[in-house]
Amino acid sequence: MTKRITVRTHADLLALMELASGRRPTDSLLVQGMTGHGTELGPSLRLDLPQHVEDENTVRAFALFVVDTITTGGPLDRLMVALYSGDVDRYGVLTDAVTEAANAEGIDLFRLFHCAPAAWRTVVPELDVWAMWSEVTHSAAGIAARAEHGMAERPAVTAPAYTGSALQGAKIDRAARAYTVTATDGRRHRDTLAARRLITALMEAETIEPDDAATVAAMVGHRPLRDWIMFDAYGLGDDLTAGWPLLASGRVVPDWKRVDAVEGVIWTVLTMTPPSHRADLFAVLAMFAWTKGMGTDADTWADLAEQADPGHVLAGLIRQGIRAGVHPLATNRRTAYRRS
Repeated sequence: MTKRITVRTHADLLALMELASGRRPTDSLLVQGMTGHGTELGPSLRLDLPQHVEDENTVRAFALFVVDTITTGGPLDRLMVALYSGDVDRYGVLTDAVTEAANAEGIDLFRLFHCAPAAWRTVVPELDVWAMWSEVTHSAAGIAARAEHGMAERPAVTAPAYTGSALQGAKIDRAARAYTVTATDGRRHRDTLAARRLITALMEAETIEPDDAATVAAMVGHRPLRDWIMFDAYGLGDDLTAGWPLLASGRVVPDWKRVDAVEGVIWTVLTMTPPSHRADLFAVLAMFAWTKGMGTDADTWADLAEQADPGHVLAGLIRQGIRAGVHPLATNRRTAYRRS
């Protein structure tokens, strides 16, 4: 069902842009795509501001990346841009470059916001005059429902401090030595079946005990078993080889409810896992965030994985995917993640 919301002021419009980004932006360029001659909201994009804006080539490359990425899912006819910075004069060159790159693709700049974040408010000096805006039919996944129900912004991604036992790492290593499943083994291997049973049980448990957390961390640390755990979370069936390409192409609808539940288990296990054994847990969280279209979160988790394990293969692949643009799942209304 399509929900409709009415945007009456530019402040309302800015609030929707912030809501679509998931959390209050700082030192960011926030871009909202529009279709239907400005009557539908399309994809949104948030990017960290570059450290150097003095080089014209860097500025142009940044602007081209913005336009290429925001149009990954299809053509747009208008863009709204919000610059969040305490130094608007310095970063204004970026908005000029984005406008030029958008115009070259036949996209009009509908509105530019200059935002100076102050505490938990967004101060926009030029919004002292309100203007009427058209009724907006939401097309971004869940945006109308989130606005209607006032869902809180997502917490920032950060690695939790470890305060558990000094023996937890040894428990994880001991559990890991028991696994024999390989990349060519099927879903019926005893290790894969045991992982599925444990993850499913922990999804419904009120608490997770340290011994179970050690077992899950060991399972995720065993690469073939980690792949099966993620594959099972998406609900892609029994064929690992055929399922991943379908997911990557955006041609299947994942079981997002189960993904959320497994993500919750992995997060809890992460809090009970010492830094020496966290790389694969970080990578799984990066994978989930990336396929949900949460590129900023995915990049942060992937970066943490690579810090813990330089050269981590899955984390590196995810970061390459992020640089290439939005995941196909996130740009398809049928498959896109919707926060519940």
